[in-house]
Amino acid sequence: MKKRILKGLSVLLGTAVACETYYEPAYGVPEPDYGTSYMQFRYDLQGTVTDAGTGDPIPDAKVVFEGSSDTTKADGSWSIEAWLGDPCGDDCQVVAQDVDGDDNGSYQDSTADIDPQAADTGDADFVQHDIAIEMEPN
Repeated sequence: MKKRILKGLSVLLGTAVACETYYEPAYGVPEPDYGTSYMQFRYDLQGTVTDAGTGDPIPDAKVVFEGSSDTTKADGSWSIEAWLGDPCGDDCQVVAQDVDGDDNGSYQDSTADIDPQAADTGDADFVQHDIAIEMEPN
């Protein structure tokens, strides 16, 4: 009888431990709701950030899209790959922020609307590589 009880408990405990699910979310990817379908859309976005008055590139600006970000290079270029649970629709925007203070001039935050097109090739679901963001000096 004692062996039966121990065996029954070990089966129950073993099942409880084996059925325990540990979820380690990836950056920016929310935990899925079980019982519902879950799909991710990949966005491949690239562009430049320039001074609105001079047209000169702005290095070291932070560009943000839906929680993903990049810092502009010396030529003002940036590139973001983002994964979203839903297409962003008509309100897709990229935000450029001056995060280095007066190191290369002081600028106001600026936004640019994007219109990512469905990708014909490659792995991305949506692609746009010509996003120009102009920042006004303070």
